[in-house]
Amino acid sequence: MTGADLNNLVNLAILHAIKEKRQKAEMKDFEHALDRMLMGITRKSLTMEEREKMLTSYHEAGHTLMNLLTDSGVDLHKATILPAG
Repeated sequence: MTGADLNNLVNLAILHAIKEKRQKAEMKDFEHALDRMLMGITRKSLTMEEREKMLTSYHEAGHTLMNLLTDSGVDLHKATILPAG
């Protein structure tokens, strides 16, 4: 990350802590900020039907398994089916 990226990460983490009515940013705020930077804002308004959730979870589980079973060079941090971007 560049200095500007780190600055953005800290700012997003602090904003998330403020939204949660806390005086200090915690690790969960920084994780939320990093997810937002890497994957985009979570779209909570987008609804998925149960079948679509199931198919998406199988698809993402396949990505996870391939990452774990091959030497991709990228450490797995999180797998999610929440729509973002």
